[in-house]
Amino acid sequence: MLFDFNNVSKLLLKLIPEKHQKDAVTLLDNIGLEVRKCVNGTLLVACMVFICDTIGFSIVGLESAFLFGLFCGITDLIPYIGPWIGTAVATIVALTQNPLIGLGVFIIAVIIQLVESYVLQPVVMSQATNLHPVTIICGLLLFGHFFGIIGMILATPIMSVINVIWKFIKEKYDLLERLQKKVVEE
Repeated sequence: MLFDFNNVSKLLLKLIPEKHQKDAVTLLDNIGLEVRKCVNGTLLVACMVFICDTIGFSIVGLESAFLFGLFCGITDLIPYIGPWIGTAVATIVALTQNPLIGLGVFIIAVIIQLVESYVLQPVVMSQATNLHPVTIICGLLLFGHFFGIIGMILATPIMSVINVIWKFIKEKYDLLERLQKKVVEE
């Protein structure tokens, strides 16, 4: 749907009466913008993980710290198991270099993943989507409970879309109430 958003939008607009199509286009544009913000926020968090891992790995003395930091940043895009895949690969390679370096790489990767999960992800996504961090955390818990991993993957984008729809409806009703008051006053 993300790749074919314009075609999907055109198909949805055919189902809506012509007098409401202008509002529907505005709503669809706002939804598309919000989904793009979620994707951008996720990529920003992955870049932060890449930078922090690269710096930490190079401090510990891991050879090819840039490569393993990049790998950890890319695998961070995979929810839940991705960060652990990156940590496992970097740790195994570091253990072949030196057991102390392996331990250091593991500790650094775990600390960065904890900070990413509990601090960076909620804060960055709240800034990207204009949702409060507590709302994001509650949404992740709720969607994770009812829908599992897939629910957690989709939680932030769905909550963002619901927020856009809520603001759109609220704006429309406020406009209607103001018009009704103006008609009553006249």
